[in-house]
Amino acid sequence: MKSVFLIMIVVLMSGTTWAIEKLPGQWSFQGGIGMPILFDSDFYGTWDEFDASYENGELITYPFGDGSIVNLGFAGDLQYRFENSAWSIYFGTHAYALFSEREGGAEIFPNIEASIVQYSTLMNSIGVVYDFGQLEDSWNFALRGGANLAFTSARGLNQFLNSEESHFLMGMGLEFSPVIRYNFEKLPFSLELNNFVGLPIVSFDDTLHRSFSEKVRVYYMPTIGMRWWM
Repeated sequence: MKSVFLIMIVVLMSGTTWAIEKLPGQWSFQGGIGMPILFDSDFYGTWDEFDASYENGELITYPFGDGSIVNLGFAGDLQYRFENSAWSIYFGTHAYALFSEREGGAEIFPNIEASIVQYSTLMNSIGVVYDFGQLEDSWNFALRGGANLAFTSARGLNQFLNSEESHFLMGMGLEFSPVIRYNFEKLPFSLELNNFVGLPIVSFDDTLHRSFSEKVRVYYMPTIGMRWWM
């Protein structure tokens, strides 16, 4: 993932004055992949810390700093740029998921509470984008911001006991992203780098479960993708 971002930066820095024709007042669609980073100390713990927090009935310390980790995100949006304006409105969705498996699994440790922990969040958003520079430029810089409705799922699975514990949460928040966009010559496509930052406002859950209690979390997720100008 880091190498992909570096390649994009090199392309942007070496860009020429190539341009593509874009009509004012038009729709575009963007899709990309990313890597989420969450700013909570209880998120990147070890499996030992996970076991201790579970047994003590505390807020779970997630084991995403230990074991076999999968960390993935995606983002997409439908955007409309107003005629003769630098402003656009967008309807977007982005999501991220983390997965950790205990080394050895439940087959070796059959009495553990969980051998696999999964955490995922889906956000649907609406907001505005302000573009700097002209549409005919080879590259653009933009700022986007909006409000989102988030749906979070946290699950602990024990493969040996065939048991599962889940918790779901809905919340609202704000999102911001600086955007770098490179426009390909004579093609209706752009290479786009977003840097999503999510700020929670409120969660619609007033209960505290003994385990897998959740909250809407502050996150950062860089994504790289393609925008199609329709």
